[in-house]
Amino acid sequence: MCQITRGSCKNSTIRIDYLAKISQQTILSTGNIKAGLPSFALPPFSINRTDVSNNTEWLSFPEICSELGAAIGLIPLIAILEQVAIAKAFGIIPS
Repeated sequence: MCQITRGSCKNSTIRIDYLAKISQQTILSTGNIKAGLPSFALPPFSINRTDVSNNTEWLSFPEICSELGAAIGLIPLIAILEQVAIAKAFGIIPS
């Protein structure tokens, strides 16, 4: 456990000095944090899904894509269009 008192923490780089100054108490973080970057790995292409009645179902990548449907392409397209609109709005030179 990392104990933070008045902005000092020995095990992590997270600083919560603002909260410590307000409450004047010791704040405990969630535990030890490993130093460095995580190891490089591909994301999981299959998941276990548990429904309401506690049945576990294994979904492969094609099944995940079929459940997402058109959203798998539309959401990134809408995000790109939004960024272009913002860039155009800020790119207008007032005369």
